[in-house]
Amino acid sequence: MKIAVLLCATLALARSPAFASVYGLDLTVHACPGNPGSSADAGILDCAGGQMVTLLATFVPQDPVTDLNGIDAVFGITVAGDIASQATFWDFATNAAGVSVEAFRPSSGCAAPAYADTWQATNSGCSAAGVYPVYARSDYSRVVATAFRAPAMVAAAGQRLFGLVLRIDTGTSIEHSGNAARLGCTRPASIVLEQVMVRGAGGSSAALVTPAYAGSTVMLNGGTTPVAARATTWGRLKSLYR
Repeated sequence: MKIAVLLCATLALARSPAFASVYGLDLTVHACPGNPGSSADAGILDCAGGQMVTLLATFVPQDPVTDLNGIDAVFGITVAGDIASQATFWDFATNAAGVSVEAFRPSSGCAAPAYADTWQATNSGCSAAGVYPVYARSDYSRVVATAFRAPAMVAAAGQRLFGLVLRIDTGTSIEHSGNAARLGCTRPASIVLEQVMVRGAGGSSAALVTPAYAGSTVMLNGGTTPVAARATTWGRLKSLYR
């Protein structure tokens, strides 16, 4: 199994009896859920032109978080083709330059309704790793990511919070770079935000796995049917780094 860790520019819950009626996670392009231009369709990628595709991961906690200081996120990628041979561009364990994460909320597209800039802190940052193969599926890979901050923050139940920016850089594809090891950028694909684990400084954690407002899947190049991935834990995913 190949794994590449990517560092980027710059969450564990305290439980409460108060629960939010709407909670979960979302993945969109162009804007955060409910904001003008928000979409689940990234369109046809301009691989030859080296397009940078920006996906926005957001989350809404079910209960108040008194000491939120990090999140762990799992993105599942399904491609129409064998990633080991026909769609090697989507193997981000090997194609490490093709994917990155950023923990700062975009300056536009997340204001109405507003998503809190969760990582505005003195000490904050994020990292990600591509993972392939996963579960012996030839058409499925993952990106696992984490973001953190210090000091911790207080978040209300049901508060809209910004999670991560996931960027796909088609400039590494054969269509743009001529690199014959980066095939399949133009193949239909889907990216699913499968899980956000919300973490607190005191050691608590809670997993969000269902959509809140917009949905958890973004289609690229016309999309393909996402893999119904088996349930996982962050502990299992962290073992991939060792």
